[in-house]
Amino acid sequence: MNLKKIEQIIYTIILIPLALVYLLVILYLAVIGYWYIRYPDPDCHNTNKIFNEYSPNTVEYNTELIRLLKKTESLETSYWLGGYLDPEHISIFIQNDSICTIALITINEKLKDDGGFMNHLMAVNGVSYNGPLTGVEFEFSNDKDNPEIFLVAVEDIID
Repeated sequence: MNLKKIEQIIYTIILIPLALVYLLVILYLAVIGYWYIRYPDPDCHNTNKIFNEYSPNTVEYNTELIRLLKKTESLETSYWLGGYLDPEHISIFIQNDSICTIALITINEKLKDDGGFMNHLMAVNGVSYNGPLTGVEFEFSNDKDNPEIFLVAVEDIID
């Protein structure tokens, strides 16, 4: 075997994996770009005085948020995981044409045991999770002294 053939074989052995790595990087960047276009970071400014004056754990804040969520349920709304607070609660950033705020959400007991995303989120105490949530559904308490928002469904997080 001559030196030229050995050189071509070595070149081919090195070039094919490099080309595959290059293609994987391009594919990865394309997927990331698609998700950023499809699920942009929340970018809005709150104009609701109640959300500015009260904290998310107050009766006034939650009463207003529940009222707006019910009023705007037909609007396209984005939900982002704000953070894991404890095994019973998470925070979610909520955004639509009428709402731009963070909510403290109580996790429904059935959701904790369904083996899905919330189950895993609680197992890792929310570490390394942030991003848009899909398939979000809420229920609201009727207690005027302690209005609560219950998370009853969440499909997944785009992380």
